[in-house]
This record gives sequence, C-alpha cells and structure tokens, in this order.
Amino acid sequence: MYYTDGPAGVRQGEATALPSPLGLAATWDPGLASAYGAVIGDEAKHKGNDVVFGPTVNIMRTPLNSRTFESYGEDPTLSGRTAVGFINGLQDQGVMANLKHMAVYNQEGSTGGTRFSYNAIVDERTLREIYLPQFEAAVKEANPASIMCSYNRVNYQFACENEHLLKDILKGEWGFPGYVLTDYLAAKSTDGGLNNGLDFEPYPGVSYGPAAVNATLAAGLSTVEIMEEHVKRILRTMFDHGMFDRPAYVQDESKIDKVAHAQVAAEVEENALTLLSNKGVLPLKTAGLASVAVIGPGADSVPGGGGSATTVPYSVVTPLEGITKRAGSDVDVRHDDGSDQARAANVAKESDVAVVVVTKKTRGSLTDDACISLQCSATEPDQDALIRAVAAANPNTIVVLETPGPVLTPWRNDVAAVLEAWYPGGEAGTALARVLFGDVDPGGRLPVTFPQNVDQLPTAGDIEKYPGVAENVHYKEGVLVGHRWYDENGFEPAFAFGHGLSYTTFDYRDLQITPAKPNTDSVATVSVTVTNTGDRPGIAVPQLYLGLPDPSADLKQPPKQLKGFEKIALTPGEARQVSFPLNDRAFSYWSTDHDDWKVAPGCYAVMAGNSSRDLQAIGAAARGVGTDCGPHVINLDAQADLSVTNLVAAQHRPKETVLTATLTNSGPSDLSGVVVEFRDGDMLIGRTTPTSVTGGATRDVSLAWDSRSAKGDHVITATVDPDGDIPEFDESNNQLVRTITIRGNKVTNGSFEQSSSGSAPDGWTGTGSGASYNQTGEHSTDGTDAVGITSSLTTGGTWSSDPIEVTAGESYSLAMNTKSAATDLVPQLNVTYLDSTGSVVGAPLTIAPDGATTTTFGAIGRLTVPKGVSQLRLSLGTATPSTLASPQTAWVDEIWMW
Repeated sequence: MYYTDGPAGVRQGEATALPSPLGLAATWDPGLASAYGAVIGDEAKHKGNDVVFGPTVNIMRTPLNSRTFESYGEDPTLSGRTAVGFINGLQDQGVMANLKHMAVYNQEGSTGGTRFSYNAIVDERTLREIYLPQFEAAVKEANPASIMCSYNRVNYQFACENEHLLKDILKGEWGFPGYVLTDYLAAKSTDGGLNNGLDFEPYPGVSYGPAAVNATLAAGLSTVEIMEEHVKRILRTMFDHGMFDRPAYVQDESKIDKVAHAQVAAEVEENALTLLSNKGVLPLKTAGLASVAVIGPGADSVPGGGGSATTVPYSVVTPLEGITKRAGSDVDVRHDDGSDQARAANVAKESDVAVVVVTKKTRGSLTDDACISLQCSATEPDQDALIRAVAAANPNTIVVLETPGPVLTPWRNDVAAVLEAWYPGGEAGTALARVLFGDVDPGGRLPVTFPQNVDQLPTAGDIEKYPGVAENVHYKEGVLVGHRWYDENGFEPAFAFGHGLSYTTFDYRDLQITPAKPNTDSVATVSVTVTNTGDRPGIAVPQLYLGLPDPSADLKQPPKQLKGFEKIALTPGEARQVSFPLNDRAFSYWSTDHDDWKVAPGCYAVMAGNSSRDLQAIGAAARGVGTDCGPHVINLDAQADLSVTNLVAAQHRPKETVLTATLTNSGPSDLSGVVVEFRDGDMLIGRTTPTSVTGGATRDVSLAWDSRSAKGDHVITATVDPDGDIPEFDESNNQLVRTITIRGNKVTNGSFEQSSSGSAPDGWTGTGSGASYNQTGEHSTDGTDAVGITSSLTTGGTWSSDPIEVTAGESYSLAMNTKSAATDLVPQLNVTYLDSTGSVVGAPLTIAPDGATTTTFGAIGRLTVPKGVSQLRLSLGTATPSTLASPQTAWVDEIWMW
C-alpha cells in the first residue's frame, strides 16, 4: 500500500499546483472541493499511490500557525463541509483519504511548545464544539479510509495513544470503521499505541516494528487479540476500498489530463479570489485603458506552501503573464519587481492602473511564523511601504495579496481595491486576470477573520494561551475562536469572517422558519430570499448564523455561530429562495454534566446575510416546551402539530348532511380536548364535542348539519383548535376549505308533515284497508306524522307517491325512517320508472332496509335513472313473511330522495 502527501496537490515529482487548501475553503463551495479532491486523487493514482495524506482540517486558532494555509480556516462548519467534499471527490477516484491531524493540532513550534510534544489543555466542551466537529462530519458523511493522529498531547496524553480521542470518541461514539495511523515518528510507545487505538505506524515503524511489538506482547503489556483488531481494521479498509479487486496502481503520468486539471485549478482560484474592498476601480474595462503597471515581488512568480503541502507545478501562469495576455496588445502592461520603491512608484504614476502583488512566505512545518505582517524582519522587503508608495503615486492602486492566511493591512483605506488571492496555484495569473477584468465575479469569501491589529487575536497578550509555558498550552478562550472571539469582545476586524464583495449587490429578505415534520432528522428549515439588486450577474454566498442562548450563567455562548451556507449565481434582478435544513445538533451545545449534546431552552436568534457582520435578514425561534419568545416567534418544541388533512360531506338525507374532518396529530404527544369548528362561509355551523387525538395518528370527527334549506353549493371551512388553546409548532395547517353541493329533496312532503285532507299526506295516496295515516306522533321516530302499512296473510296496504320528476342518467339516494310493530315485519320501497307520458318503463325496482324493526334511519338504496325515464313513482309496502298470522303495522314517518 503506497502513500503520498497531497493536501494541496500530489507531492511526488511534478503535479498540478492547486490553490492552497485555505483558498479552497475561501470558495465556500463543497462541489469545488470535490473537484479539487478528484484532481489530487486521479494524479495520486496515476503516480502509483493508494492513499493520500489529506485533507488537513485543523482549526486556525492563531494565524501565526505556519500551516494555516494547509487547512480550512477558523470555523468547524465551513471546515467540515469542505472536508466532506474533498474526501468524496478524492475517494471517487479509487484512492483512499487520510484525514489529519487528530486532534487540537494548532501550532507548529515555538519556545513555549513545539508540535512534537506541546500539551493542549482544552475543556471537553471546546474540544467537542470547535476542534472535533469537522473530523466528525468527515467520518460520518464521507467515510475516509484512515485518520492521522497528531504529534501533540491533548490533556496530557499524546494524541496517537489518546484513549479518549481514538477509542471513546472516534471508534466508539462515531463508529469509525477505518484505521488510525501516525504522523511521521509521532508514535510514542508500543503498548500505549496498541492499547489506546493506534492501528498503524508508517515508515520507519519504530514503535510498531516487529521487534517492538513482539517484546510488548511477551512482556504482557498488550495482547494478541488487541493486535489482531488493529490488523483487521487495516485489512477491512483495504477490502472496503477495493484494493484486492483490482491490479496494483502503476506510475503512468500519461494518463493524467493535465489540461483539464489546470482548468480545475483556475476555476477554484477564480472562486477563491476574495474582493476585500473596492472603491469602484474594479472590474477593469479595456475600453479607454491604455496602461497597467504590475508591481511587486509576486508579480512574476507564484508562491506556495511548504512541508507536506509542497507541490512542484507542471506549469505556472504568473500574474504578470495572465494580465498581459488578458489586457491584449492595445494595453501597455508594465512590470516592476518593487525592489526599488521610488522606481516602482514612478512606473505606477505613469500608468492608468497599478496592480501591486505582494506575498508572504510561511515557514511551513516545524516553526511558526514570527508575525502576521507582510514584513517580519529587517531582512525582508518592506511591502507595506511599497504599497503606500505606489498608492501615493496612483489613486487607482489595486493590491493583490498572496498570503498563507490573514495579514495586517494598515494601508487598506489608502488603496482603490484589495484582493486576497491566497497561495493561488499554477493558474494564478489566468484566474487573477479574469477576475480583475470582470470576466467572472470574484467568488471568494473569507474563511478566516482579518484583524485590525495583533492585539485583537484570541491568543494575544497571554503566553499561557500561545505559545505556551513549559509545553503547556492553555486554551483559555474556550469556544470563542475566530469570529466568535471578535463578536464576543466587540472587536471590529479589518475584514470579517465570511466577507467578500461581488461586482454586484444582493438583498436578503423574507426570512422564514418552518418546523420540520416530527420523527425526521430535521428540526426546522430556514429559508431566505436573495435578490441580485445590481446590473451585473454575480455570485452570492448566503450564510446562516444562529445565536444560541446561554444554558446557564457560567456557560456562555458566542453571539452567533455559522450553521449553513450555499453558493449561488444570480442574474440582474433575479431572486431565489435558499433553504437551510437544521437538525437538533445545529441548536446544541456540549453539556459536560450530561456528557452529550443538549438543546438549551430559550430564544434563538436566526440571521442570514453576506457575512458574519452583514446580516440583513433577522428572525427568531424558541426551543423548549413552554418557552415564549414573543408574538410571531415559533416554538420548535411544541408537543403537537394538529392539521386538517381532509374534509368530506355525506348527505344522508336532504335535511341532514354529516360533515367529517380528518385530523392528523404529527406531534409525539396525545392530545385531549380537541375541537373542530365548521363554518358555511362566515356562518357558524357548529363545533364538535371535545375529543382526543393520539400522537402520530389520525382520526375523523363529524358534525351533523341540518341542511334542509341549504340546497346548492357551499364553501365549508373546518378549523381544528379554533381558539388556539393547544400549543403547536405549526398553526398554518389547522384549517381546510372545501366546496360541497347540497341536493334538494325530490319527494313532496317527504316527512309526511303536511296534509290537506287529514286522511293522507299531500302527494301520497293510500290503497287498501292496511293503509293508515297518523298525525299524533306516537308512531313516528321524531314525534311527527307517519303513515302505516298493516299486513297479515289476509290483509295489506300500500302508499304511493305522485310522479316525481327525475333526469335520465343521474343517480339518486333513497332513505326512510321506519318504526315496525313486529320484529318480522319489514317495510319496503318500490320504484316504478315512467316516461314523459306517464307510461311504465321497464320492471319495478324493490329496495328495503336491513331488518328495520325498530327506530331506524339510513340510506336504503341508490339508483341511476335509465335512459328514456323522466319520472318515477314510489310505493311503500311491506315484505310480509309467511309466519305472520295476525295483522301487524309498520310505520314510516319519512321518505327522502335526493
């Protein structure tokens, strides 16, 4: 199994020189991180390698760290998203990633603590919230094959034999299935590594060589079972990543598409270039532009990092070359290396625009940088003075910074524009020229904070914080790292975290917080509408921050934390809604009391905008049952979410329609006292009696509506919890509106309540001695008139209706109320179809209720009128059983047809 360095490009012969990893983080684009990783993976494979040492995800605690350029900045959310993209892209090429350096590896070397042995004294909350989340995200979302442990100690135990980091957290809590290997010579003891989670020591294998391992086992300091577990992890990872399913990779660089990889390098750099300030000089316009001066030590060279991030480029395009080519033959591009400030100022004075390209060389591995100024010693050129001299000579001075991280910019208000290029990679000049001339929008946003002065740094003024005393480095600032520190202390930085200008402008509004459905991974989705308010296409990077409440008086939260971001391109006037799903973790802090992530009850600020200091859309959300954060602030922990998911109307008879609403309780808790209100337009129909709805379940609730005079269309509204008595996390779904149609009665005096003669109801004719009419109510189901049909083996009678007009092809329902005097006497209804002349059409239809021997109401039939029929007659009789010897009477007080 072959390994190569590769956080910024393959460190093996020549390779594509990509922008620095910090520049990659400045793109704020996990998709580009994937493309970046794919380039490295492809080149590593075709150079015969199986594993790439990368990416580096250590947090920038101080910009004095000489490996700042090699990692992804100061924020764990941005670092984690970038790492996931890089690993996915790299491992998609068939090589394995080695995520590094775990953990709390934030300085290289200084008097107080060298990287080989300094002791990072950090509390558990800070460890979990700042220095581990990016590792956790990468492990859980990208499945890196291996992880590299760091040289340093963490809370007195070396990282490569740190039981808490490697066994408890990485392999235990996170379930990491891969293997852990050391940095070069970072293993400290054989038994400490074997027993505490270290799986592999690369060359030269001092602690894990055969002699050392055998001696440790023989002395009983570890066991064969433990050793075999380490071997299994390595082999399992090799199988998982297909090493035994393919031929060994061989070095064949002819298979590397250098042109395509250079295009990726250029695209990454275009999206990494961060416009820090612009007084209108950019973008440059070739029309009317006669001359450009390109000045400075970086004008005709391209800097890069060192150590494991060293890359020897296949090819390089310098800023001077890129600008010259893009400007064209009609523009005089002049060059001065800046070694003589007076001469450089004169070149600038004679030019329309001056571009000053300044660089800062980092010390790389082993030793931290001495300062964050462009000049750290008298032996270095004074580039700050060069910038001032050129700016004094030409008001159109553009400063391009090629730096490993944040630097001081004391001249920033004296120049026309400032552009951070980071370590820009082999396509530096191409990308820079395209941004300067406006061929593309500057796509970068700061992954780090630029301070106004060194006194603003989180570690400033306290050697116990940095570089440490007697190798002990105290992380006293806790979770207040990077932009959190500046916000908490009210410091105004030179350029804030997340800052970066476009050539257009953006507006953020309509912030919405929508609770997620229960029993899902999300808690809420925050959306905001971003509009390009300028006259050019541009790139926006909407950023979402949460301000978490303090869990207690002695446990403070920073004013805001980055929780999401997205990169979008918008044309002039275009608006787009951007959504950020949030899970419980986004609202959580690490509770040392519970040894777990917890959500504190309270009010959470929700903010979105261009940067950590430019947040235009502001909102709030409540967490915790019973937490009240004011009107219109949604509580994401309400224990219920009632909704009306369906509304139907069943017309049992023309004078009664049953309205049924289907309720869904999407919350986890059972609810009682649930009421539904029905309205016909603005008129109240009624409310249901209180009922209960089980958590996570649905149920139907109904209300009978006296609709006898309501023939026609009606807009019915069903509202659950109309008085708002039940706390819910979403009340927008508590109402449903439907249009229903009430059909009128087709039977004249269907309830037999009107009689002109007193011996028969209007519209009906009785036949036979068994037909009787009662108006006293004792034979009806509701105290009204009724008709009787007396039957026996020798007697009988019927009631017949006048002809009833119907429409061929339409369907009708029939129903009746019955009250029989005998358990075996059943009323029945006969239907005779008539044509327009009154002639009978077809055979009669007979329908009867099921055993209507007591007070009964129900639909007893449904018919569809045949073709050629325009009328029908109803006749009411009984089905007389052969066992009925003595006369019995069945009473009917209602017949309805609709």
